[in-house]
Amino acid sequence: MLPIPWTSQVSHLDENVAAAALELTPEQGLDTRFEGLPRVNAVKGTWQGDHTFVIDVLGLGLGQPPEQWTLAFFGEKVNVLVKLPEGSEAL
Repeated sequence: MLPIPWTSQVSHLDENVAAAALELTPEQGLDTRFEGLPRVNAVKGTWQGDHTFVIDVLGLGLGQPPEQWTLAFFGEKVNVLVKLPEGSEAL
């Protein structure tokens, strides 16, 4: 018999077995939207040419496409273009 990882005591095993019977509602976060929890972002930025930096901001668990922030640098000026997913609000 192989032990379950992180189960070093019988009480841990009993807790793990009992947890398998739990049923969670969508309000507890299993509908891919994580209701009631703070927004967590995954952010990735890449240079596209010498003067343009593009940032993708993905709100984890929201089930939406990422926001896209484009920063275009011209001398001492920066132009910012923000594309939000349809139906979303700016932060």
